[in-house]
Amino acid sequence: MSKRSSRRKRKAKARKVIALTGPVLIRQGKQALEQGNYSKAIDCWEKALMKPNPSSKLTASIAEAYFRRGINDGLGNTEDLKVALKLVPNDRIYRYHLALVYHRENKLKEAEKIYRELLAEMPSFKRAALPLSQLITQKRKSIRKDPVWKLLSIKEQERFVAVSSLKNKRQVHALIYAPDGEADLLWRGLASFHQDKLSVARKSFERVLKAPDSYNRAKEIARYYLGVIHAQTNKPDEALTYWQTAYKNGIDTKHLQHNVGVFFYQQALIEYQAKHYKKALELLDNSLTFRSEDSIQTDLFNQIHWQLGYEATNRNNWSVAMKHWQKILDTGYKDRYIMMNMAITQEKLEDHLQAAEHWREVLRRRPRSANHPDALDDKQVSRLWQHVAENYQKADDVTEAIKTYRNALKWSPDNVDLQINLADLLQTEGRWQAAENELNRILEANPDSVPALTRQAESCESDHRYKKADKEGKQFMWYGNHHEAFKIHLEGAEELHDNARMQTLAGMSAADINDLDTAEEFFSRAFKIDPTNLSNLHIAWWTWLEHNRGNELQILLGYVKAIYPPPPVYFLFDLIKLCHKFKHEDLAEEVLDFIENVYPNNPEALVEIARELYAKQKTEQAKKYLNRVLEQDSTYAKANFILGVIYNANGNKFMARRHWRVAERRARKDKAYDYISEMKTLKDILTHGAPKHPIFGEIFGSLEGVTSMEDMVGRIPPELLKLMLGGIEDGY
Repeated sequence: MSKRSSRRKRKAKARKVIALTGPVLIRQGKQALEQGNYSKAIDCWEKALMKPNPSSKLTASIAEAYFRRGINDGLGNTEDLKVALKLVPNDRIYRYHLALVYHRENKLKEAEKIYRELLAEMPSFKRAALPLSQLITQKRKSIRKDPVWKLLSIKEQERFVAVSSLKNKRQVHALIYAPDGEADLLWRGLASFHQDKLSVARKSFERVLKAPDSYNRAKEIARYYLGVIHAQTNKPDEALTYWQTAYKNGIDTKHLQHNVGVFFYQQALIEYQAKHYKKALELLDNSLTFRSEDSIQTDLFNQIHWQLGYEATNRNNWSVAMKHWQKILDTGYKDRYIMMNMAITQEKLEDHLQAAEHWREVLRRRPRSANHPDALDDKQVSRLWQHVAENYQKADDVTEAIKTYRNALKWSPDNVDLQINLADLLQTEGRWQAAENELNRILEANPDSVPALTRQAESCESDHRYKKADKEGKQFMWYGNHHEAFKIHLEGAEELHDNARMQTLAGMSAADINDLDTAEEFFSRAFKIDPTNLSNLHIAWWTWLEHNRGNELQILLGYVKAIYPPPPVYFLFDLIKLCHKFKHEDLAEEVLDFIENVYPNNPEALVEIARELYAKQKTEQAKKYLNRVLEQDSTYAKANFILGVIYNANGNKFMARRHWRVAERRARKDKAYDYISEMKTLKDILTHGAPKHPIFGEIFGSLEGVTSMEDMVGRIPPELLKLMLGGIEDGY
């Protein structure tokens, strides 16, 4: 929501409030009070108080609302009670409850002052006598010497005598064996418990539960202590029953919660030691219900998930193991062992990118001191970096693979195998000079290295012939001399019979001169050498689409489907765009179905599928795919932007702008500045229409009479064309 929109809404709301009259606000406040919405009642009545001629009862009503909110706020809110007292200073109920809250907060001095003031008033506020007596007992002072003693009932005096007796062994003994009627059963039980006479205490507490005249609070206290007695006599199930009943009936003291939490923890520990890990986890969860998490519970939680994770790995159930490792990570436990488990599990699940990241984390967290028992030597560090690189390579992240191979070489600079692997990877990426530099480093240290010499020879020979044939062939193709281009590519293909790229270029040139059988022969050779090269597949796909060869296209689609892991999303959609270009819509549908099968949850794939559907005016289907992406990631930039385009086309400008804002924020967060520029351009076109470009004609002059690219290129002087074509690379 924009700031301007928010400001308008606030002003409208303010005007609406101003329009309400005093009686209406009073009535709304009363309704809110009856519903227990004290904050709204306060708000309405305070606004009513600002109206002309307010009711004289409003102040008292506001005070009552503050009071009710104060006593209903958990253990009590002193600030609200103070406001109530400020509004109605002499209200004894408000003062009494403020004293109770102070008492509960252990502010005994403030509480005692208010209790005594209430008792000293005429008439005396006798409700304050009992809590004041409790406060005096808390302060370990003699209650019999205090004036409040006379205000207590005989029953209350007996209870306070019993409390005092618990401090004196002789008096405790007298309390235990006092005749019925001279001591409260509950206090007798407490005295017995205090003297470790558990059987006597148990009988007293059981009598409290059976006695018809026992007050409810006494029964629940008796249940709590019966639970303690059963726990001390190794009867945990009975103890838990008493405690849970007491808790259910309102005894929620810290001691009870602590005891129940400890009980569940101990039971969880017993089950863990018995290797009943799932039961142990269930009991530990119960413990956390009653007791806040501490390091001991967290340690047991992690140990249980360790064991459950190992059990899952033994069953080869790696996805379940991953969930247990993740639970451990969520507690903040991130040492190298859990990172190692994560990495191994992700390798098993073929999530090589995440595996590489976690192996890197293992390396970051390794001990740096050589004296540490788990210290790694240079060779081990190098081997781990190599493993990281191999995982990146399997994840097709060649850039990171090259970086991490270089890291591996820092720890083992003389490792020829590592250098060879790096050189091979660089050659695969077409970084010939970097590969040659790596091979030269090997040969400087070991001039007789056969693997390095072999690769250097192959690289020099094939690279020279390939570049010569490729460059000359492309120049003739640009001139429009396809026969000469085919001649050059044919020579290159015969010399480099095991070079898939050269066979592909020969096939393309053969097709350009309409020798389709020869083209098919060269393409077949290329894909026997390497059926996974995406660039070669792209050239063949374009060629056969241009010549409308359906059978050959189906063979190529078979090669594409056989590649594992599947080709990148952008490559597959490029094939679809070519199908549209050459009006092969059925083939485009086949590729689209393949994408959905191999990338069912890939956001990029789903967005591109939605784009395809929208282009075919299947708007609702497109929205379904976009919403699937947003269910996974609500801020995914491309999905939000395209959804905005759809809403804009349907006339819903508000929703369009909303999704565009989300898309732009996410793109900025991801630093996708090219996409931000693309979005802004398209938004301008959608909003204001396509721009005109008068400068275009000034730069290139008139194109009248130019019927083809070959015609345009043919007008360029050869020496200028040579300069222009000199930079064309393999990607052509």
